[in-house]
Amino acid sequence: MIKIILNCIDLKINTGGIARLNILLENFLQKKKYNFIVSTLSGYHKKFLLSPKIYNSYNSKIIFFLKNFIFQFLSNFVIYSHVALAKAHILNKNSYLIFIYGRDIWNINSKRQIDLLKKAKYLISCSKFTINKSEKIHNVKFNNAISIWPGLGKKFFRFKNKKKHKNVNLLIIGRIVDEQKGHFKILESIMILKDKFHNVRLTIIGDGPFRKNLEDYVRINNLQNYVTFKGFVSQKNIQYYWNRTDIYVMPSVTEGFGFVYIEAMRNALPIIASVHDSGKEINVNNFTGFNVNLNKKHELTEKLAILIKNKKLRIKMGKNSLSRWKNNFTKRHYENRLDFFFKTIVNKHVQE
Repeated sequence: MIKIILNCIDLKINTGGIARLNILLENFLQKKKYNFIVSTLSGYHKKFLLSPKIYNSYNSKIIFFLKNFIFQFLSNFVIYSHVALAKAHILNKNSYLIFIYGRDIWNINSKRQIDLLKKAKYLISCSKFTINKSEKIHNVKFNNAISIWPGLGKKFFRFKNKKKHKNVNLLIIGRIVDEQKGHFKILESIMILKDKFHNVRLTIIGDGPFRKNLEDYVRINNLQNYVTFKGFVSQKNIQYYWNRTDIYVMPSVTEGFGFVYIEAMRNALPIIASVHDSGKEINVNNFTGFNVNLNKKHELTEKLAILIKNKKLRIKMGKNSLSRWKNNFTKRHYENRLDFFFKTIVNKHVQE
């Protein structure tokens, strides 16, 4: 009898942090020899997975629903890697857990989904911030929620020695769907900083419906010499930009964890995040970088200026970032946290 079902939206390396964490989870379950099967809604990249058989629903919610319905009767524990998938958990009394990340749970407006979250045996959150904000938004106490920080290994990346360059290069990475990641805030700072620091440069990696708004701002304010848009960059090629970066800046108000923060740490970079989301939980203020209050005028600009003009501080904070990644956010750390959770909590339900 199958013990565990792992349900994922997808297991594709280029679709975002959630998919990459799901790949790490699949790898962990396989290496630990759990009796489980994997079912995806919209596909997978086989080369990064260890399971011999993966069930794909080819982006059909009906097929996914039917498969999950059948698999539930062949198992006794179900994992939903996204709250949206848990809607398929019906007519079954099996214990289940749901992974939550941030906006996926913050934007819920369905009482049924809230009930599914409350009835889950466990909610696995990527940060304490995500749990606290979820409870505040929905005015409910999730006593079943625990935080397990993700981690990042070297599997998908290659390290190279950084080349010397005359400019001070800033970088932000992420989908450009709205203002929430702080793109406009950075551009406003560039407008001020460029007159004093002629060598400041910003690279924006990512694409989305809001990109044109940023491009228009750059064009109207004549920032073309200071800001470069690279669009979508594959994981295979993105290390080139990490190697050329001096400061990672993403003063976001929407991150439930911010996978890219630990990517920056792994690349030994100082980080500027905000105090308004999980950035303050991952990035240590005045140690690995700065967490800025966006409600305080010019604080972002002032912190950027400090790092731009002080190379020694950039290097020091970058070393601190690398140390924090090594001590908290490697793939091994993530697997150890998962191992403790599964051994002490999940196993007793799987064995029932």
